[in-house]
Amino acid sequence: MKKSAKTKSMSLQNRGRSVPIIMVLLIFLIFTSRPVHAVIDVVNNFNPIHVLPNQTSTLTIVLNNSNTVAATSVGLTDTLPTNVTATSVVSNGCGGTLSISNPSSIVLSGGTIPATVGVVTGTCQMQVLVKPSAAGTYVNTIAASSVSSSQGTNSQATSASLTVPAVQALTASKTYSGSPLHVNGVTTLTLTISNPNSSPVNNVSFTDDFTTPTAAHLIVAGTTYVDTTAPVTGGTCSGKVITNKTGGTLAVGDTAFKVTGITIPAYSSCTVTVNAKLNSSEANLSQVNVGYTNTIPAAGITSTEGAQNASAITGSIQVQSGSTVANSFSPATIYLGTTSTLSITFNNYNTTAISGVGITDTLPGTITTNSLVSNGCTGSSVNLTGGQIAISGVTIPAAASATGSSLGSCTIQVKVNATGTGTNTIAGGSFGGIAYNGSSATLTVQTSPITVSKSFLPTSVVQGNSSILTINLANVSGNNGTITSFTDLLTTMGSGYTIGSSATPMTSCCLANSCLTATPGSTSITLNGGTVPAGGSCQIIVPIAVAINAATGTRTNTIAANALVTTLGNNQAAATGSLTSNAAATFSKSFSPTTVRPNTVTRATITINRASGGMDLTNMGITDLLSTMGTGVNSFTIANPGNITNTCGGYLTNTSGGSIASGDSSLVLHGGALKAPATSCKIQFDILAPSTATAGNKINTIAVGAFTNDQGITNASTVVSNLTITTTAPDVTINKTFSPITANGGAPVTLRIDIYNTTTGAIALSNVSLTDSFPSGMEIYQTPGASTSNCGAPIISAVAGGSSVTLSGATVAAGATCSLTVNVTGTTDGNHNNTITTSSLSSAQGVTNNNAVTVTQNIVKDINIAKSFNPTQIES
Repeated sequence: MKKSAKTKSMSLQNRGRSVPIIMVLLIFLIFTSRPVHAVIDVVNNFNPIHVLPNQTSTLTIVLNNSNTVAATSVGLTDTLPTNVTATSVVSNGCGGTLSISNPSSIVLSGGTIPATVGVVTGTCQMQVLVKPSAAGTYVNTIAASSVSSSQGTNSQATSASLTVPAVQALTASKTYSGSPLHVNGVTTLTLTISNPNSSPVNNVSFTDDFTTPTAAHLIVAGTTYVDTTAPVTGGTCSGKVITNKTGGTLAVGDTAFKVTGITIPAYSSCTVTVNAKLNSSEANLSQVNVGYTNTIPAAGITSTEGAQNASAITGSIQVQSGSTVANSFSPATIYLGTTSTLSITFNNYNTTAISGVGITDTLPGTITTNSLVSNGCTGSSVNLTGGQIAISGVTIPAAASATGSSLGSCTIQVKVNATGTGTNTIAGGSFGGIAYNGSSATLTVQTSPITVSKSFLPTSVVQGNSSILTINLANVSGNNGTITSFTDLLTTMGSGYTIGSSATPMTSCCLANSCLTATPGSTSITLNGGTVPAGGSCQIIVPIAVAINAATGTRTNTIAANALVTTLGNNQAAATGSLTSNAAATFSKSFSPTTVRPNTVTRATITINRASGGMDLTNMGITDLLSTMGTGVNSFTIANPGNITNTCGGYLTNTSGGSIASGDSSLVLHGGALKAPATSCKIQFDILAPSTATAGNKINTIAVGAFTNDQGITNASTVVSNLTITTTAPDVTINKTFSPITANGGAPVTLRIDIYNTTTGAIALSNVSLTDSFPSGMEIYQTPGASTSNCGAPIISAVAGGSSVTLSGATVAAGATCSLTVNVTGTTDGNHNNTITTSSLSSAQGVTNNNAVTVTQNIVKDINIAKSFNPTQIES
């Protein structure tokens, strides 16, 4: 940086001798040939540079005077942009009168800017709070010649930019601790409020009413259920004030609470907590995991900035209270002439015991009592009379805990006889005012002693492998059952399941498997003889082959009722067994990003997966037709460049067999391979969306059978991937700032550029690039110190001495702000107005910046010159 001399006066005396006139002229030419800058500079900035509508920012105006004489009678009028008003003066270090007019003008009159002393420039600053009323980008420019003073005016303009995004809706969630909740328990309600905006929101307020939308089952609580001294509230939200619904003091037992005064920072969340408990009357209700929902309506949360919740916020808590009586039979299915055990269980969900309990259980006509098996209800009596069970004097223990699933219980067991199938129903009622729910249980009585069951081992296999099927034939009678016939059809499992050859089919139902027919490759297993022994069972064991293209998922093999025919009777119930079949190979396709604009690029990925334990895949082929997404002028094509990669081996062509080129609308894999230990491979390529693409989902369909290989594995269904075209994805907003705004030449200054992808409807951005070109006299500092925040892993080009900084390859999530910082410096004094124009930013999605911003960096003038002659006359 060029610096003028620090001399304030020049003497033409040299040790008492006169200086020749030629020296005078030489000195005059030296000084008059150097540029003499104006002595007054003005520079402005906003802090913060990004606020929501109706929030305030501090506008700072700095006045510099590089003369050695103070500037007096300083005047300045700064007219703010439309929709921005000044609300109050924060400070005035320039003297005189600083006032607000209209209120869009800031006026200084009669001010003073101190003189420069030595190398310290005279400076003063003013600060005013300003408030924007609407979204937009507002550039505050103070033009050249706006300052008046005894030392002249400013020769350069200055600008500062304030970005104001539209307000986004707040989101919130509500949870309860300790669910299920019992009477005598306390739950903590936690409301979490999230601010997706790029600026803080203030005075966030809401009312939460436990009577919405139903009666108040919950009320405000203290530390414990019986604590009535004071409610317990808390949370992380700053500035919160919690009162009752009308703004008074919150008390235990209130059915609502009100919260005001919360401030939530940008991109942040905070919590409000309030203890609550059940009304005591809930103890008289029989409630087992009954859910109660409490709702804050849409727009029930408000803020100074207008940010609200767009949808209702609900929270549910389950409740356990009162009592139940449950019954069950074991076994639930018996052979005629045998017995079952009926269990009657008394449950108590309250935290105090219920005493004096009694019921009479009247059994259906087909079931009668046999004998008491056990009585786990201490102190009670049980009276059995034919078809009735009379129980009295039961004390049901208390639930152990007032929070979480908890109950006290006792059980009475009675052996019963049955002549036929019947259902035992215990009706609900009340135990001394405490309600209980009843229950029903069915005892099934079979006239045949013969039953069938089956299972697979292993229960899960990969296509191309096998499992062992075991069929169990049982007989509960005292006589042998001669098998007349038996059939199990594997076709009930779907296609691709046959008798295998990995082991020899066998049965213990006859000697040397003589009665068994189970031919490898067939789908039926039959017996044409054999015996099911008295009081015992026999088995059929058969390997099941799962074909390479067998139906996948959970496959159920069903043996129908009456499929087993014996001299004692048939199986009266069907028998099932399940085998899970996993695909030997699968493939999928995806796009990244999943949402783009017309005429922009997305990256397609086809992934082929080989199941662990599955066979190697050779000579793989796959055909992907982009024409399924659109044809003609609406065709999706390979981009230029296509950036094609392939880890699946073989080679790629278009459907015509030629090399893939930009503009092609197809891709075909030939001769690929995927062998152990590898379990996956990928084909990736860039796709260009047509400029004529309309908004909506574009479906890429890979047809059935498009996947081929030597092993015969194919895709039995279409493979579908969705790409969303948006024509309304909002552009980003950018802003920038210097810190400090005034500096000495050659000193480092931090430049920060913010990219706000925060507008409602924003989409995730990739390959984001932006170049900021500096004005003359500004360059990258010798130590650039470039870094980013929330930008992914971009490339930053910032070379010491360079005249620009470039960000490339950045990713910016929807709702996020990407920030780039770099050190810059000034090489000439004065104001340097740095501008980023509209549409300077690019991205893979076609999103750009919809605003232009200008900010000013001021490099102080190190010196200005005042000169005089002594003596004022000399001899020629």
